[in-house]
Amino acid sequence: MDFKNQNNYPLIYEFNGCQVEIKSDLKPGNISLNKNTIFINTQPLAIWQEGSAYHSIVTPFKTFTTLEETANAAVIALDGRELSQMQEGRVGRLPQGLPDLNNPGPVRIRKNILNMSQDERDLFIQAILALKNNVNNITFRSLYDDFVKVHMDTFTNHDWSAHENILLPWHRIFIYHFESLLCAQPEFESVTVPYWDWTQVAQRDVLPFTDNFMGTTGKEDDDTGTQEVLDGPFAHTKGNWNIVPDSDWNPITWLMRAKSSNLFGQPMVEPAILSETLARENFAFPDAAGEGFGYNLNKKLHDEVHNDVGGAMGSSASPNDPIFWLHHCMLDKIWADWQELYPNSKYVNEPEYHPSFDPDTTPIQPWLDDINRHITINDIFNYKRLFIYE
Repeated sequence: MDFKNQNNYPLIYEFNGCQVEIKSDLKPGNISLNKNTIFINTQPLAIWQEGSAYHSIVTPFKTFTTLEETANAAVIALDGRELSQMQEGRVGRLPQGLPDLNNPGPVRIRKNILNMSQDERDLFIQAILALKNNVNNITFRSLYDDFVKVHMDTFTNHDWSAHENILLPWHRIFIYHFESLLCAQPEFESVTVPYWDWTQVAQRDVLPFTDNFMGTTGKEDDDTGTQEVLDGPFAHTKGNWNIVPDSDWNPITWLMRAKSSNLFGQPMVEPAILSETLARENFAFPDAAGEGFGYNLNKKLHDEVHNDVGGAMGSSASPNDPIFWLHHCMLDKIWADWQELYPNSKYVNEPEYHPSFDPDTTPIQPWLDDINRHITINDIFNYKRLFIYE
């Protein structure tokens, strides 16, 4: 039955042994979660719309042009499973597991990857793989994939400002949340996210690009700018790291990075650029040295490493490459170092960005009420009650 041009609702039909009911269509641009449009065996299917494309909670990375296609794809994805209360999903939300910031527990100690023992690095990798293997049987997405999806959502939910005026606060709580889920797993209680000092020359077989840590890249076998990662625990061929495609037009399920000839042989950030960034006393506004600290860090440190590593790291789905956490932990350490250099410093909104964030009152999204209260910039400005850098 062809539903391509079907616009008469309600519509009831059978597909793959399931009763499908579509009660109404949605208005274009409705990106809020909707549970009153499609029902499968009388259970509501959570869907949302971006422009003229539809998604469902059981096919979060696929888009469809009609509600009927969306419903049918969900039935196929369920493969005999029943929808449950979990169909509400986590669109723009993160998995539960963020500690109450009023009572965060023991202060965590984050290390330079070069100062970790091999056992510590192994435990970190195993904790990541455990999150990756913790798959929701309704969405078919792992706890790790939830972090990837939320990071992708930052590029369509611009009011979150995650890559604009609150890059540092947003990613500080993002890392802390991820770290919380890592160490909440049995046998991984001591795990923390380490940082990678990318002012050192990047080389094959030198941390982090080793076979027993982050892996490197594949052979220089074609003229493209990226290569499949063929070694290390996150190589697709090892069977541990299957990436959920980030869009219909990018069906790749394996980890990609820049060619080794582009990746190795030089620092990704020159030490002098880091020193210049730390020398900027004002957070946001232009000062005697040029742009403020926050702006300079974003453009010259954050962006450079994402682009140099390339592949997944050069996309909105950058957490698909676990080196993402090492990179952003380094950025957070630099912010922490800057806070130590200027102990009276305050977060100041970037004047050219909007909306304006009040450090005391503006909630950071998408956390909002996840711990029974809003999280603000000032909640995580005083980082030493949560973690310190060794």
